[in-house]
Amino acid sequence: MPASIEAKARTLTIGEGAGIVAGDAGAKTAAKLLAQQVKVVRGLSLASDASTGPIRFVRDASVTGDEAYVLSVDAKGVTIAASGDAGLVHGAMTLAQLLSPDAEVGKPVVLAAMTIRDAPRFKWRGLMIDPARHFVPMPTLCAMVDQLAAQKMNVLHLHLTDDQGWRVEIKRYPEPDPDRRVAHAAVGGWCARREGRRILYAGRGSRRWSPMPRTARSRWCPRSTCPAMRRRRSRPIPPKSVCSAIGPRSVTTGA
Repeated sequence: MPASIEAKARTLTIGEGAGIVAGDAGAKTAAKLLAQQVKVVRGLSLASDASTGPIRFVRDASVTGDEAYVLSVDAKGVTIAASGDAGLVHGAMTLAQLLSPDAEVGKPVVLAAMTIRDAPRFKWRGLMIDPARHFVPMPTLCAMVDQLAAQKMNVLHLHLTDDQGWRVEIKRYPEPDPDRRVAHAAVGGWCARREGRRILYAGRGSRRWSPMPRTARSRWCPRSTCPAMRRRRSRPIPPKSVCSAIGPRSVTTGA
């Protein structure tokens, strides 16, 4: 539940083709995410790059906290105000929930007027996924990231390397043997550097990334997957090497 909800009189109807007005890049990202989510959960197509419309994303410095937002609904339209990009995304996901109150897919939605004020209680709200032991294809990972955004979670913790598998391409080190990229082929697979970067752009703007190289065990991962490193004594792979393989964005690592 949001931190506070203030109910008001009157209603607003949002239907097919409703426009979303967004100013800066962060607001446009939130608008696009809102349109994508509403299309999935309600079947309505919203115009995410409109110059006029009943839905507006605005910057408001008085809304303190990067993830905080204020969502206001009245007879004239919906306004989502926040000071940070993450707050705009969280507000967008709350509006998507309000626009899917029943199973009437494709039909307009009548919103009650209200003001919602919300901010996360906990700073770290995340999901840990372990592709090292059981490979998760990139399309599935991206879909899971979209669901993280819908639930307002903000940390994706990826366990990318272990004895059972070396799941990401690292250009600094030899390319894995095609037949030995994983120790157990039944749960095997790996992603190239360009594929790994896709996950940075799946619902971007509201999450931190936490690739988790197991530094103590990383000594053995290269030996089991890379022919060139099986013939010589290998050093543990530095955590920064695994993180940089995902992309240029700063990440949080764990040991």
